[in-house]
Amino acid sequence: MPLSTLSKIVSVRLKYPLLFQIESYNDKIVSHCGVLEFEAEEGSIYLPEWMMKNLKLQEGDLAIIRNTAMPNGRYIKLQPHTTSFIQVSDPRAVLEKTLRSFTCLTTGDTFMVTHNKKEFYIDVLEIRPPGDAICLIDTDCEVDFVTPLDYKEPEVERPKAKKEDDEKKIAKVTRGDEKGGDRV
Repeated sequence: MPLSTLSKIVSVRLKYPLLFQIESYNDKIVSHCGVLEFEAEEGSIYLPEWMMKNLKLQEGDLAIIRNTAMPNGRYIKLQPHTTSFIQVSDPRAVLEKTLRSFTCLTTGDTFMVTHNKKEFYIDVLEIRPPGDAICLIDTDCEVDFVTPLDYKEPEVERPKAKKEDDEKKIAKVTRGDEKGGDRV
């Protein structure tokens, strides 16, 4: 954000942490974020690429920025795009490390996790308390993962039928005793 934004924040005495709602001007898609630094050019903001994708923004597009408040998060349900994320040595630790750099999460957003020079994308399916977004600063959220988007059930090998089971059994039919039932 520009330095002039900091001056306005100080003059109106906004509450901390500074959290913002970002809305794409044309598509009206909403996400939320904090502020890292006040050094952007006047009239500009810098957004991470994953957030620009979520908001369907290109460089130079317009966005509406509003200061907002949100509750502290208690629960997050996430869905990795690929099974390769859950196959890293400790996906929860990787996620915790990544989320330490986040101030908030928005329901419906997709964010990026980088680990060992690989990028993993993760969808935010649900947050609690329910709403559009939660604050992650000084919180301890319970995190659940659901099955990755690319997950496929392993194919179960069926035992191969024995050749003799595949052959038709042919027998001459003779009328039997009329005691009833279905015994042959």
